[in-house]
Amino acid sequence: MDSQSHSLPRQASGFRRRLFFATTLLVGGLSALGAVFAHRHLPSAAERELELAVDRQILAAANARSMRQAILTRICHSLARQPRIHAALEDDALDLLYPSAHHELRQLTEEWSAVHLPEDEPGLQAKFYRFLDRGGGIIAPMTTRAVGVIDDELSRRISLHELPEHPVFGYFPWRSGEEFQDMVEVIAVPIVSHETFEGIAALVVGFPYQPWVGEVPDEASPRMGVWAGEGLFIPGFDDEVVEELRKKVLSLIREPARSAAVVPVEGIPHRVVVRPLNPNSLYPGAYEVAVVSMAEIQAMQKRLRDRILMAGGVLMLVGLAVGHWVSSRFSKPVEALAVATEEEHSYRIRAEEALDRTSEELRRAARFSADASHQLKTPVAVMRAGLEELLLDSSFNANTRGELQALLQHTDRLTNVIEDLLLLSRLDTGRLQLALGAEPIRPVVEGLLDDFSTLPDEFSLTYDVEIAPELVVLADRRHLSMILQVLLENARKYNRANGTIQVKAALGGALVHCRIGNTGDPIPPETQPCIFERFHRGASGEDIPGYGLGLNLARKLALLHNGDLSLRESANDWTEFVLRLPVPH
Repeated sequence: MDSQSHSLPRQASGFRRRLFFATTLLVGGLSALGAVFAHRHLPSAAERELELAVDRQILAAANARSMRQAILTRICHSLARQPRIHAALEDDALDLLYPSAHHELRQLTEEWSAVHLPEDEPGLQAKFYRFLDRGGGIIAPMTTRAVGVIDDELSRRISLHELPEHPVFGYFPWRSGEEFQDMVEVIAVPIVSHETFEGIAALVVGFPYQPWVGEVPDEASPRMGVWAGEGLFIPGFDDEVVEELRKKVLSLIREPARSAAVVPVEGIPHRVVVRPLNPNSLYPGAYEVAVVSMAEIQAMQKRLRDRILMAGGVLMLVGLAVGHWVSSRFSKPVEALAVATEEEHSYRIRAEEALDRTSEELRRAARFSADASHQLKTPVAVMRAGLEELLLDSSFNANTRGELQALLQHTDRLTNVIEDLLLLSRLDTGRLQLALGAEPIRPVVEGLLDDFSTLPDEFSLTYDVEIAPELVVLADRRHLSMILQVLLENARKYNRANGTIQVKAALGGALVHCRIGNTGDPIPPETQPCIFERFHRGASGEDIPGYGLGLNLARKLALLHNGDLSLRESANDWTEFVLRLPVPH
């Protein structure tokens, strides 16, 4: 081994040394750059990640608030529609309004039971309710014992300059004497006349404001409060901190492009997020304020910096070892790459061969379908000719002639199936060529319906056609007729006695939308996704002639026209398909 080592050329030995130093410097330099980059960016990334976690908690609070508002809206809507309340308002018997509403609305000032709310929603107990007149002013109750006591200031604030057209929310301080007690969440629900359908009054209900609390409250959970009327109401902070937060919230409200900022609170940065509580409300704008401590972010950043510095030193030492290993083992990756390249090349060859075999099998299957259909046409034609000749023989009795007639009908059906299979085979192999042109759609539909008029109509059907004569599509007339014939025949076969077939067409953008609907039993929901599959027949059509090829063929032809065919609906005695075809340019 030593003799072989000493026999290496001097240049090769020098190249190995230079490669070792170059690799060592490269790995060590990259490690150092990586450590510097990580030291600069990982703490910021950690901060962004924790900020996202905070934002997710705030989004959960927003979702909980939206759900609560939806529940309050539903409750107040149902109460505002009570007959006795409407009667007192529409008859202008305002002296009877609150007495009439006492029985209907007494639950507002009592605790709601589980019957009124979801299982996971806490009880809601209103502090007060009032009615507004047509001008938005409060209709004063005779007594406040049942409707709740509010001071003159709050009474003035919950009045409106006009009746709302939809439920609106407002947020106001709730006071007991001169002292602030709590925030109240007010909802105003319009009451509409049953006769004129105009607003005649509004029901205003005040509920205690409930700040959102996470499932497991901790130091990183946001503290929630409300900005309303130029004031910030948020528990858990002293007056000085609340004043600092108030200034920051006010600046965020005045800059709609910003919704979050960082404010130092007792030496610890806190993230402040502001979200509108009642946008587009007739009441003054209110905002939900979330304040969360960033102490955990600071601690995490310090831990990350310490670990990055330690890792950087280790990486510099590892760089030397890696440089030596790379220089001595340089040839092994190249050899491994060559082997992998050869294996990949071999795999690609095998995959191409498998693809060729699959394509050939598909071509053979298409040829078999076409050949089988062609071969069947001749014996079926012979059978048909023989049956027609037998029907001309007058020596057969009525029963025999009926059986021969039934056999002749089956040969017609078999001929149609063979023709459909031939057409599907041509579609599958891409050999069907269309002679596209501007075709008016109304004459095609009327021609098909005229053909139906010559057939026995056991259902006494009514036809409703709404197609403008000038409406044209870019289509092959023969195959357009085949698509419409399939849809109209299905609408006729699956109809009911004294039913209706409706055909409507209208222009929508660059496509004509033709809707073919019929009365009758709907397609079962579990069957609807499969109706365009070949040979598929739903349970509702087991006693109706057919082989499940029509819709498959019609959809393939529609797609070949650069259009589409889909089921629009099938329920409540109505089934409707939509055929979409392009218009000529």
